[in-house]
Amino acid sequence: MGPPLGVVAGIPYAASLYTLRAGHVVALYTDGVVEAQAASGDFFGMERLEALLAEEVGSPSDVCKRVLEAVETFVGGHAQHDDLTLVTFGTKQ
Repeated sequence: MGPPLGVVAGIPYAASLYTLRAGHVVALYTDGVVEAQAASGDFFGMERLEALLAEEVGSPSDVCKRVLEAVETFVGGHAQHDDLTLVTFGTKQ
């Protein structure tokens, strides 16, 4: 871990190599996803996101849609103060 990419010049980051098997999906998201806030003040949080991502996967587009719909339902129209960005990609089954 370290600061977000591009924020501080010259910071080294650890590299990792992962092999995606058939049907694997990768989800990249900004903090706006886990910090999405309901009117009650509760955050969407990592636990909710991890639970969604642990469900049967489907296509990258299915995963993206499921997460974004869950966040929208959770916040219930409450105004947000951060961007919400989610990128998913994967391999064919």
